[in-house]
This record gives sequence, structure tokens and C-alpha cells, in this order.
Amino acid sequence: MSTIISIVGPRHNHSYTHTIMRSLRRFECLAVLLVVFALEGVSAADRYFVSKDVKLWYVEDGQGLPVVLIHGLTVDSDWQWGEPGITKALAQNYRVIAFDCRGHGRGDKPHESAAYGIEMVEDVCRLLDHLKIKKAHIVGYSLGSSIALKLLVSHPERCSSVIIGDTAVYHEHYDFSAEDKAARNMGLVSSAEEVMPKPPPEAPASVVRRREAWVGMPHDFKAYAAALQSLSALRVSDAELRANRVPTLGLFCKADSRTEYLTNHLSNFKTAFIGGSHQDGFLRPEFLDNLKAFLDAERDKEKRIP
Repeated sequence: MSTIISIVGPRHNHSYTHTIMRSLRRFECLAVLLVVFALEGVSAADRYFVSKDVKLWYVEDGQGLPVVLIHGLTVDSDWQWGEPGITKALAQNYRVIAFDCRGHGRGDKPHESAAYGIEMVEDVCRLLDHLKIKKAHIVGYSLGSSIALKLLVSHPERCSSVIIGDTAVYHEHYDFSAEDKAARNMGLVSSAEEVMPKPPPEAPASVVRRREAWVGMPHDFKAYAAALQSLSALRVSDAELRANRVPTLGLFCKADSRTEYLTNHLSNFKTAFIGGSHQDGFLRPEFLDNLKAFLDAERDKEKRIP
């Protein structure tokens, strides 16, 4: 189970400090963008698409082969990819598409578990259809990687390659009891302050500011709970993993049972270790360096195909 999932509950409260370290700057950048859109007459509606009656927000940057970025639970595409500079770095050579998953960010937030699960996978296909893209390189982190892995086995024809960052692997033997407990706890949350109490007086001012920024985000904890309740629908079978023909890279903070399982069961898979923790792994230079190297190698491979 991912660390982002496990933060619900008193003994995990301090983990949120790591996951919101850059929230303040995210909101400052978003405010600037809104002013720019207003001055240029760009409608925010131009960045939405409807996926089976659920309105979702997305953004594009750059040109070249398409790369779709899928964020993790309780965050959004700007926090995960935009503010850390990953979108801009990839956009130098690729057409980067990042979207807010259902239940998160600027899109709709259903409260029924049936609205999540496999629908989060189909959202990627519907976004590609909306943009008239046949296939793309798919990049995920945490929950986004679980979505990407399910996409890999259910719609391999839409994947040029798949990069999964520090994900849970919902294989056919996986025990979902921890996710079920997290969903129950998440459903009881009524405000962000319950999850992230005020830090102690000796906490650095930067931590206090970032905590306040995270608390101010438009969280919908019932939507998060519904997403958690649906995770068994992202299960992948051993046979599906063995049948994979799509180049796949795993970027993990450390070697553990997840990497061992994928190495033993997933064909066309290689892995790299980036250090750090689940909360900050995607912020480490090793994450972006390995991601770019893998994408560049796949791009060059495509160029050599007659």
C-alpha cells in the first residue's frame, strides 16, 4: 500500500508534512496562471473534457510524442508534476498531457465507489480519444502508477511505454484489508485539520505555511474514500503481467516485495532505484533523470523502426 494512502490515522499525521512541502508555491503559481488566462481571454473550459459524465481538467505543454502524466491520491497534476518542474522538463522534447484524476483537483468528485476503479483507467483512454491520440507514453506515481499498470494490461494498444513510480502492485494475491481500513478512516474525515493538525510551536515557519496551504486545498475526503474502496478493480493477474509486450520501467525508492514481484512476473520490465521516500521520491533528480533517459531511448528506438 502506498504511503499516500496510509497517512489517514493519528500515528501517520506527520507524514502529511512531507507530502505538502511545496503546496504554498503551487497556489502562488496557480494564482498567477489565472491572471494570465484572464488577460489573454483563455477560457478554463477549454481545458476540460467529459469522461462518462464526469468532467475532468487537463493541461498540455510541448510538442512531440505524447506523454500522459497520472498523479497520486489526495494531490493533483499541478502538485505532482507541474510545480516540481517535471512537466516543463519533459515538454522540452515531448507533448506532455497532465490531468486531474476524478475525485481530485479541478474536476468532478463523485462519492460512489463505482465511479472509480476501472473508470480511472478508462479516463486515460477517453482523454486520448478526446485529443485524437492513438497511443502515448504513460507515466504514473503512487495511485497513478496503479492506474497505469492496469491500463498496461487492459489497453496495451494505447501504451507506447509505461513508467510506474513507487506504486502499490495490486496483483491477484494482494490483500486489500489495509486499503479498506484507510477508506473507512478517510470517509470519517470532515476537514483537513483532522488529518493535518497544527504543527508544534517549534516547527519551522515554512512548515507552518505549507501546512496552511495544504489545508486550504479543495479536498473531498468522501471522494478519496470512494476511490480507495474501488482499488480492487485495479487488480492485475499474473498471466496478464507475463503477457506484456510494452516496454515498462519501474522507478522505486528501494528494492522490496513490489519490485521483486514485478521482476518475477512482468515481462519487458526493468527497474531503477531512486532513493528517498514515497513522499519525495518523484522530487529527486534521479526520478526525472531515469524518466527522461527511458523516454528518450524509446523515442530513438521508434525512429529506427522502418
